[in-house]
Amino acid sequence: MRIFGYKRSGTSTSTADVQAGDFDNYWALNIVDTPLAAKKAWESNDVAVGGINDSIGTSWEDLSNVDADNSYLTQTGVATIYVSSSAIGDDYYAATSGGARIVRLHYLDTSWDEQTADAYMSGLSDVEIASDVMRVNKLEVVSVGDSGSAAGNITAHSGGTTYLQIDEETNESYGGYYYVPDGKNLVITDAMCYPRLDNATDLEFAYRIEEPKVVGATTNYIENYEWAGSYITSGSTNAPSSVITPIIVRDRCRIRVRARATGTGKAIGYFKGYLIYKKE
Repeated sequence: MRIFGYKRSGTSTSTADVQAGDFDNYWALNIVDTPLAAKKAWESNDVAVGGINDSIGTSWEDLSNVDADNSYLTQTGVATIYVSSSAIGDDYYAATSGGARIVRLHYLDTSWDEQTADAYMSGLSDVEIASDVMRVNKLEVVSVGDSGSAAGNITAHSGGTTYLQIDEETNESYGGYYYVPDGKNLVITDAMCYPRLDNATDLEFAYRIEEPKVVGATTNYIENYEWAGSYITSGSTNAPSSVITPIIVRDRCRIRVRARATGTGKAIGYFKGYLIYKKE
């Protein structure tokens, strides 16, 4: 596999052959080419991450549907996550419930391994969905009533802090970030950001890759690399900002979409690709 590597020290290398065993010395890798023989040695599964923010300010913030920076779990131990809704219509047990019935949490445990857990919604009441959570990635509706979507805002929370939210009349959280599981590398193949139809301000976007730094019982994510940035002028007829140069983000790093505006901006963004890991 030929790649363009960025050393963990922050120094960019020239295009070179980087062996899989040397990945730990890098925190961002651009793919140059992948021979067929190398592809056969890897397994993969798809990843797609979306973000929406209808109140982007003049300082950098997450492209998240909470319309502000996300709250992130930072502990090195486990947290118990609960889910609840702002509407009684999200209830598995109510015969007349037309909203979300079952939701699924995608998260990492203390080994940084990917896990999922399901919860049967009970309207306004908290329901425990998982008790071995270290990082959360996504919350989605996997069973729904006649309305076809959540009746209210469904939150994944712990200790009074909301970490993910499914907006009413949607079926997925749009936090605009992703934690890469242990032992895997995220190959991002496509990314795009664009203004909402009623946006009336200039917008700037960036994809930030952050590396974990453990200090005592807390993990801090420090930005080491801005993968791509773009600027869209209000009212511009230009195509949406798009990035198609593949890049590899190594395990345990976090990538998030960030934005800022000259006024109060509205935008949507996403990135997608796949996780690769050595076959057993």
